[in-house]
Amino acid sequence: MSIKISAVIFVAALGFSGCAANLLQSARPVEKGKTEFFIAPAVSYNGLVKERGLVVDNAALQLGMRLGVKDNVDIGVRSFLGLGALLEGKYNFMPQESPWALSLRAGFGGGSYGYGERLWHAPLGVLASYDHGALTPYGGVTYGAYWIYGREPNSIDPDLTYAPRKGHGDGLLHLTGGLKWMFASWVGLVIDYTGLVPVVNDPGDFYRFKTTHQAALGLVFVAGPTAGKKSSPE
Repeated sequence: MSIKISAVIFVAALGFSGCAANLLQSARPVEKGKTEFFIAPAVSYNGLVKERGLVVDNAALQLGMRLGVKDNVDIGVRSFLGLGALLEGKYNFMPQESPWALSLRAGFGGGSYGYGERLWHAPLGVLASYDHGALTPYGGVTYGAYWIYGREPNSIDPDLTYAPRKGHGDGLLHLTGGLKWMFASWVGLVIDYTGLVPVVNDPGDFYRFKTTHQAALGLVFVAGPTAGKKSSPE
């Protein structure tokens, strides 16, 4: 699959993206010189579902791309909160020949759903995975910091005292488990579950997160010098 065609699909689908936090990747970086694209619908469930009479709290289309820049490093961009974007990268501490991978992942991005609301996000976490042929189970623990603006009340009651911003934002612990199955050299399937647990709250942003469960099922496409081609015999 060519990088040009994949990039067109990525840009076209960006308008349908939403807010979800699934990793959708193993701890092993994309091979140097190759590009990996993913597209994955996701659903979320939390305590607001029953209150609102819904089946799920939120549905989103997650998509992104990652580029292998070194044997142990990749960088990428993924959709975040409407038309926002999140830049991310990871570094693998394990030897390249090991089936195990242990990576540090970090990122920063932001987005908006409109109406003056804005959200900035900075994830930092660790991922571990094990390659067993075409199957790669993976898991991760991430701390996600969120800074939310634009939710202040339109009118301020002079008889009330409002909490000031603390500056640290809201913090969520992301607990992830997933499975990546590359059934061909250029295409694969990924299934991912992420639990979001609030651990830090900033009362000054007029927003409080709830414990949320997110599940995603998607496709992974690989483009590069040898993606989709068989090695020629020596």
